[in-house]
Amino acid sequence: MSRVTIGLIGVGEAGLAVGSGLVEEAGARVIAYDARMDEPTSGPDLRAAIAAAGLEPADGPGEVATRARTIFCFVTAPAAEAVARAAAPHLGAEHLYVDGNSASPELMRRVADVVAEHGAAFADAAVMAAVPPHRHRVPILASGNGAPRLAELAVTLGMDVEIISGEPGAASCVKMMRSLLVKGVEALLLQTGRAASRYGVFDRVLDSMDDLPFHDWRVLADYLLGRTAVHGERRGHELQEVATTLRGLSLDPGLAEAGARVLLDAAEGGGLRAIFAEHPPQNRGDILAVLEEHR
Repeated sequence: MSRVTIGLIGVGEAGLAVGSGLVEEAGARVIAYDARMDEPTSGPDLRAAIAAAGLEPADGPGEVATRARTIFCFVTAPAAEAVARAAAPHLGAEHLYVDGNSASPELMRRVADVVAEHGAAFADAAVMAAVPPHRHRVPILASGNGAPRLAELAVTLGMDVEIISGEPGAASCVKMMRSLLVKGVEALLLQTGRAASRYGVFDRVLDSMDDLPFHDWRVLADYLLGRTAVHGERRGHELQEVATTLRGLSLDPGLAEAGARVLLDAAEGGGLRAIFAEHPPQNRGDILAVLEEHR
């Protein structure tokens, strides 16, 4: 059986890890291009890394598209659309263009439109874990009209691809909102730790969280959003006091102030207080539906 040929645009940490995994473990040919290959300082080392990984260098996105029918793009969000436009004139109905960049759903939709103009299928591929440890087997969520083709190819190559329903941008929305949640918690822990440590009570704060259902985030979402629906105004005002506390410690109160605005806007402008004052919501869906009606 002939080897599968994959195109790769962007040979940074993620691209190199995926490409080398495809070559070494899946037995694929990988045609690779990175704009830095042509730079006098970084080019030689990058070309050496590409050769060491068993990748075959190309002279540009056009050559990648000419030599491969499936193209993975791992550049950066600011460069993603420009790269797609450079590759697009060389694409056709036989091509699958897979964008694995960490980008907004809006950007993914624009890239999909660029690709669609030339008849190629497009997959919005949200990479859901650190790439180097997993290489080409890193978990990926995929949406867009090319997602089924990507999932089918993944079986052949030993990749971990899960299709989610929706247009291009749906998979990236999962990643972006997960980042909001995880990085938001990181920022809150950092700020909470700095403030609480001034009083030597950070461990006491963490111990006080034991009664919350962090073992099940769906249960946690129902619980916390339910509290917001009924007591959002009071909880927003409490965060305003948190902001005052942080200012008193010469720490940035921005996170607390932003949280207060979100809760107060939901309670007052979003209609939660009026609707759920006497009849608490059944679950998070009830709350979010009300907020959508009042946006």
